[in-house]
Amino acid sequence: MTSIHLCARPSASLAMLALTTAALLPAPACAQATDDKSALKIVVPFAAGTPTDTIARALGQALAKSMSRSVVVDNRPGAAGGIGTEYVAQAPADGQTLLLTVNSTVTINPLLYSKLKYDPMKDLAPVALVASGGYLLVANPSTGLRDVAGLVKAAQQRPGVINYASYGPGSMSHMCAEVFQAMAGVKLFHVPYKAGSLNDILGGQVELGFEPVGPTIAHVQNGRLAGLASTTVSRLDALPGVPTMTESLRGYDCTAWVGVLVPVRTPVAVRKGLADALLAIARTPEFARQMKDIGLAAQPADADSFAQVVRRDHERWAQVVRPLGIKLD
Repeated sequence: MTSIHLCARPSASLAMLALTTAALLPAPACAQATDDKSALKIVVPFAAGTPTDTIARALGQALAKSMSRSVVVDNRPGAAGGIGTEYVAQAPADGQTLLLTVNSTVTINPLLYSKLKYDPMKDLAPVALVASGGYLLVANPSTGLRDVAGLVKAAQQRPGVINYASYGPGSMSHMCAEVFQAMAGVKLFHVPYKAGSLNDILGGQVELGFEPVGPTIAHVQNGRLAGLASTTVSRLDALPGVPTMTESLRGYDCTAWVGVLVPVRTPVAVRKGLADALLAIARTPEFARQMKDIGLAAQPADADSFAQVVRRDHERWAQVVRPLGIKLD
């Protein structure tokens, strides 16, 4: 019997984001573990309700059907994705444990942490790229901030005072802000969160932040948040009045990919079977629709192409991170 067990460790601050997940999938009972040795486990190194988690659940539901086996979505947040990534890097290389993650845990963390217990470039093997997207720089309306130029001016007048939220040190939202500060020549005050920060920006506890597009669009549309810029390549269809960051800072680049990796010793034939199943899903109109619903784009690519993306991304972020001298040990 085909089934999918969605295991999560939710927090109250993620209630709003979890609505995105609920919109995509039915709400089955949560199972902490399974005794079924043939169950496939998709580890998400971020909290329940985040876009990465939503993607894992969409893939998990489809995999359970196409592979006729149980699929467990296991959220292991913490340490900028490091806890979940380490778990998979050290898991048995039998094709039973997959990591679904964004570029920060694989290509950025090694540049920030010198004491990682894993080397994602050596301990993990790319299986398939499935999606890509960007972030929205948003501010609580009470700040009076409406565009990037206004933020730069305010930050120049009050260096280190204006605060921004991130999903934690080393997260993509943190790195988007670091790149912005370096290119704009300003200093903001970093407020790191262990999980989602959107609710506190909405509530005014934090002034601004780089947030995933999908859960944020509606809040910009209804005026609960001011959209200053997107990090996407072009303006978002849903927010044509919000400029891209490159319109203000030429050359700015902070986009994310989402892909599946496994322990590097996993047999090639097993990786190939997983890749075929994942790519078959990622190439469907249904998956493309699901990604569009959360502000991402389906971007299926095989292991070889994905490996090239990982290498290029690591080299690109090295050029960004090293001059900034950021160390998080």
